[in-house]
Amino acid sequence: MIKVTVLDDWESLFHQSLLGNHALAAFDITVYKESLRGNDLLNALKDTEILVLFRERTPIDKTVLTACTSLKRIICTGAQTRNLDSDAARELNIEVSYAKGGNSKESTCEITWLLLIAAFKRLSKLALHPEHRRWRVDDIAIPRKLKGKTLGLIGLGHIGQKVATVAQAFGMRVMAWSPHLTVERAAPYSVQCVDKQELLSSADVISLHMVLSESTKHLLSEEDFAVMKPAVCIVNTSRAELVEQSRLLAFLKENPQAIYVTDVFEQEPLSATHPFYDIDNVVMTGHWGFICDEVYEGFAREVTEQLLAYQH
Repeated sequence: MIKVTVLDDWESLFHQSLLGNHALAAFDITVYKESLRGNDLLNALKDTEILVLFRERTPIDKTVLTACTSLKRIICTGAQTRNLDSDAARELNIEVSYAKGGNSKESTCEITWLLLIAAFKRLSKLALHPEHRRWRVDDIAIPRKLKGKTLGLIGLGHIGQKVATVAQAFGMRVMAWSPHLTVERAAPYSVQCVDKQELLSSADVISLHMVLSESTKHLLSEEDFAVMKPAVCIVNTSRAELVEQSRLLAFLKENPQAIYVTDVFEQEPLSATHPFYDIDNVVMTGHWGFICDEVYEGFAREVTEQLLAYQH
């Protein structure tokens, strides 16, 4: 039988769609829901012929690939992956393919606004639930409205454009900056193109929508935090590394009215001892931005199709 290993199935997607699928009877499929590292990872991959790799979860480097002497194919979910050493795979004649799934840009836009509104309206303080049954609390900050506030977009690509449209529906003023953004490119979206300094000093809400690269790492650093409003709301559904984390922590402690809203972290899953848990002005979700039924249905369908094609 052809041994297939699936890593990091945190949402039990492949556990449900692959195991018990009679069309895949020729495959010996093992699905791991937890993240594996070191010897646990190498033991899991022993004799594996096909690896199904979730985007941006377990890192697979040249050392791991070299140890996987039976590995012939890696199927990655998504259109690209940062957690695979693709050059090493090529050197070792391991074929790499992609199960792109559905379009996740809408889902990322939606969770951006879910988090932004929840933070801006102080939902955690307002919500009534079994652990919080008080109609009012004494120390609540009265929520502000979004209309008339300024949204600063760092990045005006496909997701940034969608976020801008929603902001305009709320009556927000929208401005944007990125290293190569021009007035002409921003104009069709009714977005004001400004320089970075103006955006950071003017925005009530800053939302990041940039691809991570060497040039964009720590795009927000110490000098950038120095010009922000003390009650700014910073939203990051792109990549944690866009923000210099040590300076961010200092800024949040120095400015208790500021809020950092994030769905992404430098190390995932997030450690239970991460300092974000000790700060009241951080709102977090566990990298759900691209996750929705439609995208995952696409992942499952395309992985199944690729396995069947490999068999023949």
